Amino acid sequence: MQLLPMYILIVLTFCVLRFVQVHAGFAEDSLEMHNEYRAKHGCPALTLDQELSAGCESYAKILAEKGSLEHSKEKGFGENLCYTSDDATSCVKMWYDEISLYNYNKPGFSMETGHFTALVWKASTKLGIGKETKSGVNYVVARYQPSPNVLGEFEQNVPRSNNGVFHSVSFGFVVVAAVWHLIELIA
Repeated sequence: MQLLPMYILIVLTFCVLRFVQVHAGFAEDSLEMHNEYRAKHGCPALTLDQELSAGCESYAKILAEKGSLEHSKEKGFGENLCYTSDDATSCVKMWYDEISLYNYNKPGFSMETGHFTALVWKASTKLGIGKETKSGVNYVVARYQPSPNVLGEFEQNVPRSNNGVFHSVSFGFVVVAAVWHLIELIA
């Protein structure tokens, strides 16, 4: 029975770490969502770039002051924009949901799917993201480097979904396995 306190400590540690991760902040939560969606397509994880994020924050303030969305004129990155009265991270889901309109049999750019293809673009490695809230509306700017949506490169950079199968151990599985082992020890 000496193992029981150790397993309880392990389970509690995982729970605390997961709580800290969930409440990490808008940028980290958005990065996590991006990477979960990218994993569904076998695309490598993005890293959060502070310089890109600072530019996103600044531009989100400009958009909030204007009260409208308009792409910046800057070069060197791809850019997704969104405004919502919901949680700001809901923009990532809205961008990804464009997958339902993407035609894998005719890969290429479309105004209806450009946010989705930018989000999962395999060759992109960096994400910058920022938001500004004004009058209950969140203005969100995401930037990707290297630039996504390059004509002629869609087939190799926008892979089909693997139906949500992740190739790593999830937190939930670890907790379930630890609890199951605890039950076996007690019984």
